[in-house]
Amino acid sequence: MTTPVVPTASVFPGALDSSATLFGDPFDGVRLTLDGGINDAVETFTVNEALTNINVPTFFAFPTGEIVYCETKDAPGGYVFTNVKRGALASTPSGYATGTALKQILVSSYIKQLKDAVIHIETELGTDPAVSAADVATFNATHNHDGTLGEATIDLTAVASQIFISAAGMSPQATTGCAPLATTSMGTNKQDIKTLDFDKDAIEYAQSVLFAMPGDYDGGTFTYNILWKHAATTTNFKVAWAVDAVAYANDLTLDTAFGTAVQVNDTGGTTSDYYISPESTAVTPGGSAAANCGMIIRIRRVATDGTNDTMAIDAGLIGVQINYARA
Repeated sequence: MTTPVVPTASVFPGALDSSATLFGDPFDGVRLTLDGGINDAVETFTVNEALTNINVPTFFAFPTGEIVYCETKDAPGGYVFTNVKRGALASTPSGYATGTALKQILVSSYIKQLKDAVIHIETELGTDPAVSAADVATFNATHNHDGTLGEATIDLTAVASQIFISAAGMSPQATTGCAPLATTSMGTNKQDIKTLDFDKDAIEYAQSVLFAMPGDYDGGTFTYNILWKHAATTTNFKVAWAVDAVAYANDLTLDTAFGTAVQVNDTGGTTSDYYISPESTAVTPGGSAAANCGMIIRIRRVATDGTNDTMAIDAGLIGVQINYARA
């Protein structure tokens, strides 16, 4: 575990080294006094103490619990507050004599100082205050005021979806088709594995049934992975597969050409192991691809590829996984 580096006080600007210098003149809790009496309609008042580091608008509390809101102060370090808004708690505004004690309320008066202090600290720690402000804006946009998570939008278009078509959902193509669906029982635990077996010498085909693509399909290209197995053999385990497809919009002729086939190469090696090919590059269906369109997937073993298909026995197709993008 990496030990975090904790900055010492000397790392920060002097104004931030203590709570006293951080908050400037600590008038919260310090008794201030009116310099001159005020009546119940006053819009300006003066105090005897010189108030520095006070940023208006601000609030003052008077003895009866009355809250006075001031919009402006005459000058930094000055005494006079103007544009005063007064209101009593359960009573009418009161008048106060000269020398009356009052308190300046911390929360509003020091908010700018707190903000400046945070910016200084972020700067010392190498955090860009502008980035932090953006992070806060993002948080506020997705969270309620009580801190609970609000409504958020999740972009699902970047999440690929899959369709799995098993060998049992396909059939040998009527012309130059692969062998019919076969079942191989595993020797010890008796799993029944259904495959379509493809010849080692001639190119053979299997086709899926014509099925409907999901409503969130974006109508573009897709990729695929072949799931397959092989029986016992001693050397040369390479197998090349290829997939093409045709998509159907409403009223499109069923005799529409398939798109260009895309090949993927894999290597077996162990009898009755489960193999998943690498993901292919993009396949573009022929016809008219769109959400809810019809689709036929066609698979072949490229047995004539002497470099990438060298296995001297049948290859058993277990299924194909289609990976498509959401709209």
